[in-house]
Amino acid sequence: ASLQFFIAAGDVFDDIEDNDAPLSLSSRYGVAITNNIATTLLVLGEKAIAGLKEKQVNDSKIVRILDTINHYYLKACTGQHLDLSYGNKLDISENEYLDILSLKSASQIECACYTGALLATDNNKLLGLFKNFGYNLGMMLQITNDIAGIISKKDIINKKITFPVIFALSQTESFTHDKLEQYYGKQNGNELSSDQVSDILSETGAMHYSAIITESYRLSAKEAAERAESNGVNIDKMRIFLQ
Repeated sequence: ASLQFFIAAGDVFDDIEDNDAPLSLSSRYGVAITNNIATTLLVLGEKAIAGLKEKQVNDSKIVRILDTINHYYLKACTGQHLDLSYGNKLDISENEYLDILSLKSASQIECACYTGALLATDNNKLLGLFKNFGYNLGMMLQITNDIAGIISKKDIINKKITFPVIFALSQTESFTHDKLEQYYGKQNGNELSSDQVSDILSETGAMHYSAIITESYRLSAKEAAERAESNGVNIDKMRIFLQ
């Protein structure tokens, strides 16, 4: 429950900071009310952690859970800061983009898996496996979202710099590269259509490469889950996320 409150608060703050969603709370009710809602969600997240006392969780474990969640959400704030700082920077490298994803997005999934395990065990080996599972699952899900955004053309229309675009910009040359750069740089000129951009991203192998990277993260998450299983953990529900 706590993590859901924190994630919801993060989403609300993200809408305020990005200011690009016409149906967001900030667009409908203004920044002041939306900031208050996000702050309230943060407080509810803290109160939910305190509620672990009613579940007979000892005080030292509750403090450790609180410190762990705050640690991960500081990472998420760092990732958001980098994302806002880079903006729609065209020369962002693949590694820079993946670093931002690991901080901004994967950290939340990693946090959920790690804190869930922390409530069940003090076995550092198992805790490390759940942490590894969460990180790789989070990275897999985010790049999967990047692929979906290209397939639906939503991210193309919004000229959002995502993993397939970064790969395509690094692999194309001359005319095609200039056209992509012009499109995503929002420069005036003979602009490509969303269909033409989609074709370029397919022809350069950007979509295929993105799918390969996604699969590599999925396999790493699967390996961590299977190692947990060999240590006596039932991973039936974990497998659902890997399908």
